[in-house]
Amino acid sequence: IRTGVGLPKPEGDLLSRIRRAVGQVALAQELERMLARANLAIPVADLVLLLLAGTVVLALLLSRAFAIAFLPSLALALSMVVGGTRVFLKQRGASLAQGVSGQMAEAARILANSVRAGLSVWQGLTVLARELPPPLGSLIQRTVHEIQLGASLEEALDELADRIDSPDLRLLVTTILLQHELGGDLAGALDSVAGALVERRMVEGEVRTLTAEQRYAAAMLPVIPLAGLLMLNLGHPGFIRVLAQPLGLVLLAVSGALQGLGFYLIHRTARIRV
Repeated sequence: IRTGVGLPKPEGDLLSRIRRAVGQVALAQELERMLARANLAIPVADLVLLLLAGTVVLALLLSRAFAIAFLPSLALALSMVVGGTRVFLKQRGASLAQGVSGQMAEAARILANSVRAGLSVWQGLTVLARELPPPLGSLIQRTVHEIQLGASLEEALDELADRIDSPDLRLLVTTILLQHELGGDLAGALDSVAGALVERRMVEGEVRTLTAEQRYAAAMLPVIPLAGLLMLNLGHPGFIRVLAQPLGLVLLAVSGALQGLGFYLIHRTARIRV
């Protein structure tokens, strides 16, 4: 008699089905890209389930603390959780990309010296992984490991460039692959890239200083109305209940759309690519 063979595993099967279903949704695929660019090894389905649970808990807390009906609390909690998660992932990805971009000039110089000393590109990448601190050093180490497992140089470097949203990294990868395929003075090309990256970083620093006020205004724009609404409800309990009515929901939608438009316009104005 065989035991334990063919017995269903409802919990595991259910989780597997949920993960497969979530993974096929377009929004989940976008979330997966954001997680990859934020360098977070979290399954998308697990994160979605965690966010849903957090939304329900936050809705209950808001409903109890501010005397709001559950449905408006749920809508508010959902917008807060989704918006907060998106902002966190984008900020983490941007911070990672900025850290990588700050190391690119040094990486280009080290790789140029390695190639000039007679090392291959793969050996130069190994030197980079050993010499550079995180975040770029750990990312290069992952690329070296992929090549050791059988990936081609082009595949591994393309994966590295796709993983991090950094134009500087894409420039370095393109230079390496073109020179590796067509031949030529790779060390000289890398020296030129290093010089260009240093100049770009200087200009980017000046631009960030000049646009600091606009970026601060864009960050505070969605916070101020929400904080004011919650303060009014604290002073006059039940004030926010009017938003549960049809007219209140319309006002919420219009207000959210206008705030989103204002945030987008300010952000686009302050976003200057060098």
